[in-house]
Amino acid sequence: GMTVEPRFDLLETDPDSVLEELVVALDSYAAKWTVYIQGLRDQGDEVEATASLKDLEAFVAERNNVKDGVGLLKETPALRQCFSWMNQAMRLAVVRQGKTFEGWRLFQLGFILTQIRAVYERCCSDDELSNNHLNHAEVLWFATGGGKTEAYLGLLVMGMLYERMNGRYCGPTGWMRFPLRMLSVQQFQRLSYVVAQANIIRQSENLGGHPFTIGYFTGGGTPNGITRDEDDRGFFLPKMGPDKLEELKFIADCPYC
Repeated sequence: GMTVEPRFDLLETDPDSVLEELVVALDSYAAKWTVYIQGLRDQGDEVEATASLKDLEAFVAERNNVKDGVGLLKETPALRQCFSWMNQAMRLAVVRQGKTFEGWRLFQLGFILTQIRAVYERCCSDDELSNNHLNHAEVLWFATGGGKTEAYLGLLVMGMLYERMNGRYCGPTGWMRFPLRMLSVQQFQRLSYVVAQANIIRQSENLGGHPFTIGYFTGGGTPNGITRDEDDRGFFLPKMGPDKLEELKFIADCPYC
């Protein structure tokens, strides 16, 4: 277990105290698992021992990815700063939504740490690229309501801020795709709170570039462009009347106020 909680404010101001203890906890769990497997073998249960060893190997691989992420945060000041800002954005977004939780669940933090290298390698030189980290996709699985959204929102915001620090001043950082329109609207609202806080950080820290924005597209029900009047669909915002603006409004709360 851990004696330090993975709170947003701690990870914003003093991440080492949390991250180092997380790595120690993972190492301790792996050591206990090794002893357990040896006990199975001593009892002659080789089938269970073999299955457990396979699971342990997968766990150790994830532990190594977490360690790699922690190491990159220590070695790369800009990456560490964006990790801090990401926790700040998440903390303030949670407060803005009137929610009461104050930090990450361990699976959320662990997932983010395993993806630190992916954030780093999108902006590093070719000679710094690892062999295969960007060649495969990671899947985060957890039961409904468990907190998957916050985990990938945090990772997304960290990537946005890190790209700004490395001279990428516009363009998409990530795509979110959902099977149901109502689900996509709910996720858009949650995303808007976090992106709003990232925008405030971008401005206060003078990171420059185009403001962070979110696009939303559901086929014919929404415009594929709202800043140019290239056709007769009437989606150019300055030319829209109150009824049309109300028709296209699908989030209830302003993420800034």
